Amino acid sequence: MGIELVALIALSCGCSGLLCGWLLRDPGCSTPQPGRAADAEKNRTERDRLEKIAAQLRKVTTSVAAEVDAHQTKIQAVSDSLTDSEDSSDQDQVYDAVTSLIAANALMQQQLGEAQNQIRSQAQAIETAEELALTDGLTGLNNRRALDRQMKERHALGDTVANPTTFMLIDVDHFKNFNDLHGHLTGDEVLKHVGRLLTTSLSDVGFVARYGGEEFAVLFNDMKVAEIKDRADKVRETFGEQEFFVDDQCLQVTASAGLAQLEPGETIESWIERADNALYNAKDEGRNQAYWMDGDVAFPVKEEEEEEEPSEADAVPETAVDTDDETPDLSGPATDSLAPLNLPNFETLSENVGSGFRKLQVERIPFCLMAIRVQADAAEEVWKQATLSSIQASVRGIDADRIGFDGEQTFVVCLPSTDESIAKERAKLIRQNIDAASESAWHLQIATASATATETFEEALQRTVEKNTQVGQSEPATA
Repeated sequence: MGIELVALIALSCGCSGLLCGWLLRDPGCSTPQPGRAADAEKNRTERDRLEKIAAQLRKVTTSVAAEVDAHQTKIQAVSDSLTDSEDSSDQDQVYDAVTSLIAANALMQQQLGEAQNQIRSQAQAIETAEELALTDGLTGLNNRRALDRQMKERHALGDTVANPTTFMLIDVDHFKNFNDLHGHLTGDEVLKHVGRLLTTSLSDVGFVARYGGEEFAVLFNDMKVAEIKDRADKVRETFGEQEFFVDDQCLQVTASAGLAQLEPGETIESWIERADNALYNAKDEGRNQAYWMDGDVAFPVKEEEEEEEPSEADAVPETAVDTDDETPDLSGPATDSLAPLNLPNFETLSENVGSGFRKLQVERIPFCLMAIRVQADAAEEVWKQATLSSIQASVRGIDADRIGFDGEQTFVVCLPSTDESIAKERAKLIRQNIDAASESAWHLQIATASATATETFEEALQRTVEKNTQVGQSEPATA
């Protein structure tokens, strides 16, 4: 029984050693690039740590083997003692032999237990090291190693899926100049902001990773080309629309993107190269745009026909337009997904935001919600459109990419990566805009709530809506 346990422990050590070797290998698809000194140093540190773990495992294995040899020597000595005895009925000699055997077995059991505990501890350390080896230390996203692994899996699927995987590279425009102007610590905050935005916007449809430096990558799931283009360009546009604050500085950045769908028989290297070529086309054409590779030819993702005049069905009713020159512009961005009839209800909103909400909770990134309840005597489509336009105009500069409507009187706005003070300021701005549009004739209630670390998105949403019913008209409430 003891020998079988030793064999199992030795097998565990061997497997752990193989795992260490796998972790210490160079990624198959990675190519060294300039400006990655910090990442390289981090990799060296992690390699050193894994080498120490491997050395400790080898030490445990050697120790167990030596202890087993010593145990077998003791057992053999007891056996020889009994065999050499001229009188097998000598009770004292038999008693001494049995006592020695029991002591040897007890010692062996203790030593094996200690070895098991050491191996269990080292296995946990390896599991933690593996997780760290696949995570970018700055942004918390998947790193290049994790991306390489995922690309191999997607590449192996090839055209066995309905829509082959699309690879997107995103590059923060003029990031070196930004670093020189604002400093590297502020640059790090920019990269964290970009990571949060990509996680919130695209983690439900793809694998998000930091590619290296100021470059990020997304592997889209099995999606149609038109859907991918739409999602990719919307998140790229959001970069330029959003503001974020670092040391009381209000900052904005733009980004360029290149996309390439895996083609039949294509290598991973060629796939990456085509996405990279699309990215460089976007930069050459002035940045702050996205390009798609059709074979080896790059085309802009946003086609010119998107600038056509809206149809009558899409036009805003004339009664919704305020002609007073002093009234703030409530038109907001012309985004089909935010049209009144196309807003998600609260259940759909929870599905859209849930996964990104949970990831931000794990990373302890703030997430605010805002509930806006309007009671108006105007035509239904008029107050809905005016309220929605006010929301769009007022939260355009922060992470507000999800808006829901209950179908009656209440809008809910999700504000990921936003602290409560900013949410309150936006709530006041929304109130001012709606009061201007309605000449203060509509009854308006606004509540903001910061999600806790333990509640679900549904619970946070419900708490915000309930808080909204308890507040008065004069000031936004916080929960």
